[in-house]
Amino acid sequence: MKKRLFIIASVILFASLIGSSVIYHFMRDKVNTKVEDDIIISSLDEATLTFYFPSNGGLEPKGLSRVLEEIQKRTKNQLNIKLIFKFLDSYTSEYSFNIKDIAAAEGCDAFFFTNEYDISLADLEREGIIMDLTEIFPIYAPKYFSKFSKDELSAVSINNKIMAIPNRLPTAQRKHAMVREDLMQKYSIPGIKNYWDYEFYLKVVKGNEPGLIPAMIFNSSLELFAEANGYVIFNNNLGLVYKWTDPDMKIIPWEQTPEYKNTINTIINWIGKGYAVSGNSIDISVPIGEGKYSSVIGVTGSEIIYNRILQSKGVDFRYKSYSLYQDKPSERSSPLRYTLLVNSRTKNAERVIKFIEWLQSNQENYDLFMYGIEGKDYVLSADKTPVGISHSDSYENWEGQNVLLNIEYERQIQYSSDFTVEKYMNEIESTTSYPPHLGFFPDLQGFKDQFLLRQYTFRDFENKLLNGELKSEDVDTFINDQKQFEIDKVVNELQNQLNAWKASKNN
Repeated sequence: MKKRLFIIASVILFASLIGSSVIYHFMRDKVNTKVEDDIIISSLDEATLTFYFPSNGGLEPKGLSRVLEEIQKRTKNQLNIKLIFKFLDSYTSEYSFNIKDIAAAEGCDAFFFTNEYDISLADLEREGIIMDLTEIFPIYAPKYFSKFSKDELSAVSINNKIMAIPNRLPTAQRKHAMVREDLMQKYSIPGIKNYWDYEFYLKVVKGNEPGLIPAMIFNSSLELFAEANGYVIFNNNLGLVYKWTDPDMKIIPWEQTPEYKNTINTIINWIGKGYAVSGNSIDISVPIGEGKYSSVIGVTGSEIIYNRILQSKGVDFRYKSYSLYQDKPSERSSPLRYTLLVNSRTKNAERVIKFIEWLQSNQENYDLFMYGIEGKDYVLSADKTPVGISHSDSYENWEGQNVLLNIEYERQIQYSSDFTVEKYMNEIESTTSYPPHLGFFPDLQGFKDQFLLRQYTFRDFENKLLNGELKSEDVDTFINDQKQFEIDKVVNELQNQLNAWKASKNN
């Protein structure tokens, strides 16, 4: 499948999304005339653009100020912008807990968002916090806008209004065992297709490589095992699933599925035998960069990021990815996984969108933002992948960059000998699909107390599991507690909302 099969012209995309030929002609005229004129104007007053991002410890990444200065210099004639990036701690949830405060902050123009946060895109839209980008996105970033499919744009839309700018590195939730390729060869392990094969790898490493930790687990039992057993994750925070094969999408609490106890016992055994340690509530880039872990479980494409971290830290081994349970349906990640939201209060929306268009317009601009200044922060190796320069102030990778990843320019994919863009997109498009509830945003306000209680107790149980604090007999106690906490009432309310949403789509 050709890598650009999923790219549709921006005008056609916008017309199909809005469904109005009048708007189509209006937008076409704007794209053809206004944007070109605006972008080349060099007499614009300087605009300060303030972005908020999460980071480890809320610290500014090394070398960032130098990179932003270089971007400002290169865009002076086109954009005339001053960039300010502010950071809040992601691993204490300081960033996610303060989304509304971030949007209300003086001068905030745009901010990082993921659907993994407790607050939803619909919540932000209902409260008027984020800007409707339906018109300005295709006008001021026509090339970048044209890369998104109708489904991708629908996923970031509410009531046919585009409310977010997603990145362009499609990912899927099928779990992959990311294992050291050199150890697979050393011990003649033929491959890994499921968690039983993976456990054999862990056993071999544990018995033969005393200086290594076989695995780090930072996924919940839900994230690890739902898909392996044929379930769609309906709501990660609440621990709710339904079967891929169920057209009615009957929502089930994860702990009420027949497979639940076995999944919990598997993790308990891995930790008890020393096969795995918890990576819960830590910045995964730190232990990965130390090279202490022989494997991790990730999703499609995770090894690109992990191997980039290893390379930047000078670690000489690489992870090889083995897709698990290929006979099971697999969920393609929502485009809301990493997005940029534009503040409804900003007066610089056009300049924000133009900045995104500039950054995504060519390899040179993208490299500057992602890797830093060539020759100061990195050099290109023989295979054209960026290699960091070992200076204390060299530019380093940071979490917020995820909102602007682009498969066309991401060098770890482009120049990988065994993982090309074509291969990557073929796997995404041929083996995964968006879940049936894509585009459904539940309203949790009516049962907020039950929601918060469920969320807290579910997370607390999973945290104890990953930290090795549970025994098998604790599972029944948890299941009974959840029934006492009226999880079924939460499920029934969500089911009613889901049913109404399905009915509205069919009308």
